[in-house]
Amino acid sequence: MRVIPAMRTLALPPARACWFALLLLAIGCGPRPRPPVLAPPDDTSDEARAAYRVAVETFDAGELPTARATFESLRDDDRVGVLAQLYLGRIALALGPPGPAADALASLAETADEPTVRAEAAHYAGLAAAMADRCG
Repeated sequence: MRVIPAMRTLALPPARACWFALLLLAIGCGPRPRPPVLAPPDDTSDEARAAYRVAVETFDAGELPTARATFESLRDDDRVGVLAQLYLGRIALALGPPGPAADALASLAETADEPTVRAEAAHYAGLAAAMADRCG
């Protein structure tokens, strides 16, 4: 086996190589960042704001059917409806087949007025499309 001269300086004994790999893994694999919690617009009613906050907390706690019911009640709200649709798409992705979730999230990514909502919806639509084997 021929060793490239520049590689000789990078060669580590096997025991050190294992420790080095573990160190790199520990450094590079920190906690997974959470998706941002999108705040409702400032002019949202107190009732809608409180319901949205409870729905997000329920979603974060993993109680998806309960969160879905709360987000469904907010879907038609003028101010938080688009945020509710984003979470409903994420819940659909988590609970059901990814195809319908991909369609709903892609539609939201095209029609939402808020750039942050469009970006989040496009992100989850891409994940759903990949899970539905629609890529390629």
